[in-house]
Amino acid sequence: MGRIRDENGNTYWGIDEDLRQRLQAKLMRAVLNFKADY
Repeated sequence: MGRIRDENGNTYWGIDEDLRQRLQAKLMRAVLNFKADY
């Protein structure tokens, strides 16, 4: 989460697109590397 400014200069809390993509890639790597022991 970070502060983002929209085109009108208003500040709000959210996730910008770059951060969202990095988190998604990290999650996908974690899922693909997950090994279940059963």
